[in-house]
Amino acid sequence: MNIKKFRTWINIDKKTIVSNVLQLSSICPIETKFIAVVKGNAYGHGMVETSSALSKMKEVDYLAVFTVDEAIELRKNGILKNILVLKNLSKNEIDLVEKYNLEVCVSSTYSLSSIKYNKIKIHLCVDTGLGRDGFLWSEREKVVLLLKKNKNIKVVGLFTHFSGAEERKFDTYTKKQLSELLLWKKILNENTFNPLVHASATSGAFLGKDFSLDMVRFGIGVYGLWPSGDTKKSAKNIDLKPVLSWYARISEIKKVPKGSFIGYDLTYKTKKDSVLAVVPVGYFDGYSRALSGKVEAIIAGKKVLQVGRVMMNMIVFDVSSVKNVKEGGIVTLIGHDKKNKIEISIDELSEKRGTINYETVTGINPEIPRIVI
Repeated sequence: MNIKKFRTWINIDKKTIVSNVLQLSSICPIETKFIAVVKGNAYGHGMVETSSALSKMKEVDYLAVFTVDEAIELRKNGILKNILVLKNLSKNEIDLVEKYNLEVCVSSTYSLSSIKYNKIKIHLCVDTGLGRDGFLWSEREKVVLLLKKNKNIKVVGLFTHFSGAEERKFDTYTKKQLSELLLWKKILNENTFNPLVHASATSGAFLGKDFSLDMVRFGIGVYGLWPSGDTKKSAKNIDLKPVLSWYARISEIKKVPKGSFIGYDLTYKTKKDSVLAVVPVGYFDGYSRALSGKVEAIIAGKKVLQVGRVMMNMIVFDVSSVKNVKEGGIVTLIGHDKKNKIEISIDELSEKRGTINYETVTGINPEIPRIVI
């Protein structure tokens, strides 16, 4: 792919994806199935591009998306791996789930009752304390009755979502959630159902092998990011690396005199004669306005400050201290300059805009080309 035609693009490092998956797989029991979560455009990394790489790995047993539409897009792009849809099944999706051989979450009695004549493979979602999607413990008898009445339903999985597995201060609550999930498993087993049980995402997998169960839904860790500082501290001999780098090209170089205002709202005024680089990226692309005046990028081997407001389609950097800056030159918005041993990290940008790394990467505009290297 010819990157010269792009104003901005994302590189996805395939070798790093493989390394991250192998490391994450190593912390689980050998029989535990690996679900690679690619919802949210693969956490902003490009769902089709990333899934194409993941689906070729024998260590990856499943891909997980949020919607049936996402799953169909993967099937139409030749992805044959098992696919789990995490959103509660809608009545109008039943035919599509069967047609495209998908496994789907069911988390309400309405959805469960909607399955009539189609042969559907489901994962029962139970609410053990997140207060979001899932059957409550009080609904267990009704759920079992509905399952026993409908022979077209195959119960492949049983799962829950932990509320606070990322933080050690919530460990008692997490253990309580696990105990309730295992009670669900017991009642299903007693009624001849034998589902694969899963609860942990990346953070839960680091709580110990008791939390891995039959499957683990690895999301953010696949992309080399940590769900929390506590999870990273608990990870021994695991060295995850970010998969994503974000680049753009300088569209204009200009010299302005001392005392010039830069950008909307007159928030920045030059203290001396300055050289500026205009970059055609803005909050439309997912470079948050909340970063205005707080962050740097790498241009010509040096970190340079972003000045003025982040605009819809443009940002400005002060390159007065940088030599050999040219229009068309490459700007590293996220990534590593190995030669000069400097980096702009996703976690750094997330902290400066007051959010989590999940939001930073999933917020990158999906229209920006993702290139697997």
